[in-house]
Amino acid sequence: MASSRCLPLTALATILMACLGGGAFAQVQSALPKVAQPQADASRSQVVLTLPFENTGQEAEQEWLSEGLAELTIERLAGRGYYLLSRQDRLDALELTGLPGSTRFTRATMVKLGEKADADEVIFGRYASDGRTLTVTARVLRLSPPALSAEFSQSGALADLMSIHARLAGQLLCALAPARPGAANCAATASSVSAFAAQAPSVSPVAFKTYVRGLTDSNDDARLNNLREAARLEPQWDAPAFALGDSYFARRNCQAALPWLTKVPPASPNGILAGFEAGVCQLLRNDAGKAETAFSALLNGQPPLPGPLPEAQSNLGVAFAREGKFADALAAFERATREDEQEPDYWVNLGLLQLRSQKPDAAVAPLRRALELQPGDAEAHALLALALDQSGHAEEAQAERATLNRASDRVVLPRNPVAGDFARFDRIRMRPDPGDLRPDSAAGQGTESAADTVDAVHGPQLIALHLQRGRQYLDAGSLDDAQRAFIEALLLAPLDASAHTGLAEVYDKQGRPNDGVREYRAALASRDDVATHVALAGLLTRQDRLAEARTELQLVLARDPGNEKAQQLLEQLSNRSGSGGSP
Repeated sequence: MASSRCLPLTALATILMACLGGGAFAQVQSALPKVAQPQADASRSQVVLTLPFENTGQEAEQEWLSEGLAELTIERLAGRGYYLLSRQDRLDALELTGLPGSTRFTRATMVKLGEKADADEVIFGRYASDGRTLTVTARVLRLSPPALSAEFSQSGALADLMSIHARLAGQLLCALAPARPGAANCAATASSVSAFAAQAPSVSPVAFKTYVRGLTDSNDDARLNNLREAARLEPQWDAPAFALGDSYFARRNCQAALPWLTKVPPASPNGILAGFEAGVCQLLRNDAGKAETAFSALLNGQPPLPGPLPEAQSNLGVAFAREGKFADALAAFERATREDEQEPDYWVNLGLLQLRSQKPDAAVAPLRRALELQPGDAEAHALLALALDQSGHAEEAQAERATLNRASDRVVLPRNPVAGDFARFDRIRMRPDPGDLRPDSAAGQGTESAADTVDAVHGPQLIALHLQRGRQYLDAGSLDDAQRAFIEALLLAPLDASAHTGLAEVYDKQGRPNDGVREYRAALASRDDVATHVALAGLLTRQDRLAEARTELQLVLARDPGNEKAQQLLEQLSNRSGSGGSP
């Protein structure tokens, strides 16, 4: 977990700045004791949090610009040496801070949220429009050492929104730059600012407005319709295409996601993530050849990656393993473990590969390493027991099984598994660590990095939050919201059985029984527990898949003969079979 880079006196000073203004703040700052400030590491990117712009005008119809100007700022500053936290990063940080998404951002709130997101700077601003003209102002708040930029302002006809913002973004880029002669004069329209504005892509305000509504609409159908319309209006603009692909990917609808993800150029700010998600989709579709092509192109293509991206190396190894290219898979997994030796999934994949290639002796060490890092991993215990058994270490194998029997999670392996039986245990990384996408992720190793920022926002705490929220939505009957919450949990923890089970319940209530069965089986692949077998049997019974339901119930009663729910369901099956139902 990342630690705050702001000392208590610094935070106090920053809050005083909010109350006193820039000039008065300078006097207060000079009166404070001289405390050594942590300096920004020159080898790592500055982390920038962008807040919604405040609507100070009278035009409620222009409220969409609040998120729109923030999104445009993120898009235009991304890829210029700064790590721009996304809108979702900001919403996640708000949730973890306990603040609602509609929070009004005072300077004190900005400091609190910025520290939570481990940001170096916060960009904030306001705008006013009378329906014909638009004025936008913005400032940069540096958290440590505390400093507040001048206020930048740009005005013009509302129809010239893109040009207005491009000039403003050039000034913000100047203000974010490290201190150098002349940098303080960013408020002036310097030639560099004008040049930046001239490079800004031309997107119609109508398409941009439609795109922003697609990002922010709470209704799934309306959101996707708006994104599709924005893509139609501006077919060369890849932001709507990525948003569509990412939305479908989050719902594991890879058939719909892939056509949009492949429209995003590799050099786009979203190009790496789009290519990664496309590769994951091919793995989920069990098309190992296309997955290999996708991850190989990502790792070896242009522009070069900012860092080694071990998640992509590991996923490439999974593709190779499924194709039977064991030597290539071994090289990929070894690269992943070298780049991130603290990630247990990479060691599990390495152990799985050795079992696939019938080298149980070689599987023992990586599986032991995985369990050192994550002792409660039931699958790793089961795989290690198998490896020990096959390599002639019967007593050690029995000890592992005893450990597994005491665990709440149970994993059942075939008695004599073949290579294909191991595919369900593959650890597929659903998304890369955003810290690995920083422009200097390779150079910044060993220092406090933006990966720490992600830990603050995307760690186990956030997974638990998504699961809790999903349960609350499910209990309240808000099925679409529950579906999104459980899928967000699965994107962060693909093997989480609770998330699969929750999603199965959602699909069952939505009248999507086949999808529900798939998710229950996915949950059982991660955690073989009685309750999930019973729930699956109930759903299969409602589908008239009675033979499959009976198999599930027999498994339950073999382990828990007194299970009343299983007994009742089995009795229902017998009655239905006796009255002419399918066996």
